[in-house]
Amino acid sequence: HAGAAAGVATEHAAARATDATRQAEEALAKAGLGGLGTGTATTTGRAVSADKATSCTRGSCSFRCERGQTCSATCSGGSCTHVCAAGATCDFTCSGGDCTQTCEAGSECSLTCSGGDCERKCEGGASCTKSCTGRSCTG
Repeated sequence: HAGAAAGVATEHAAARATDATRQAEEALAKAGLGGLGTGTATTTGRAVSADKATSCTRGSCSFRCERGQTCSATCSGGSCTHVCAAGATCDFTCSGGDCTQTCEAGSECSLTCSGGDCERKCEGGASCTKSCTGRSCTG
């Protein structure tokens, strides 16, 4: 019975953790700070409000620019991901760290890589330009 009791206790703990996560997400959403929605950047697990210009100096940062927006993002350290949605215009500058830019079909992307490791995925139908003097540049 000890194994069964431990299994039930583990299930209850997992359910409590899921509830706590959901409550935290709801609180962030009410405060206008949740997820990777329009004009929002998530930095090392914390959501921070961003008004079209965002920067990351360390940790793990994700930026998403939505249709109709013109966005600028910079990464000087850490691991940075920048997604440019169809119909968006994006400028991504990487001076350090590990940078990845994804340009969806129908987007206009510019990547300037002066340091770090840069990778770009330019989907068919996207307009992509880049300047690269960093350690490595692919895409």
